[in-house]
Amino acid sequence: MTRLLGNTTMLMGVVLTLGLSAHAGTVSVTFISAPTGVTDGADYVLPYQLKINGVLTDATCYDIFDGVVGGQSWTANALTLNQAAATGQFGGGTDSLTGYKEVGFLSGQTTNSAQNQVDLQHDIWNVFGSGTYSVTTGMQHYLDLLATPAYANFDFSGVLFLEDVGQTGRAQAFVIDPPAATPEPGTIVLMGAGAVLICIGRIRRQKLK
Repeated sequence: MTRLLGNTTMLMGVVLTLGLSAHAGTVSVTFISAPTGVTDGADYVLPYQLKINGVLTDATCYDIFDGVVGGQSWTANALTLNQAAATGQFGGGTDSLTGYKEVGFLSGQTTNSAQNQVDLQHDIWNVFGSGTYSVTTGMQHYLDLLATPAYANFDFSGVLFLEDVGQTGRAQAFVIDPPAATPEPGTIVLMGAGAVLICIGRIRRQKLK
């Protein structure tokens, strides 16, 4: 019985560790590059590549007020939509939720040319930097999508907003949408709990033999 309890305690510790890790509020971020090398004449535009906790990830920048350089690393808050709207870098205002929703939705749109990349990036930078870029025909194409069912029914559950924990000299803010195949935190805990139950059953059977 002591051995059974010992194994159970150890396995439950693994499950709890997985659960806590999945809910971690901060991540380590390193800016790698703007892989396509497309610029608007002054700045590189989407897409960008970051290493997030060591994993290479595609990302979109929505912060025109700050900057990053290749190889720069920082610690970022990984915020859900509601967290960002309430306490994020651009949060706390009456239009914050709408702004972050627009960023999350627009960042998921596709581009087919360098000009598309510039147009979409300018739309995204305009969300919190209103009026920075005059709206062109190409930009309006993406903005029109905000009035469609695609936007109204968009699933924001997997979208994360990465914002530098620092308040001075901070790195730009980025948004990512991890692959849908990535287990949700709750799913990870449930999977771990299932593994615990299976192992307990096996241990019990072994003790009865």
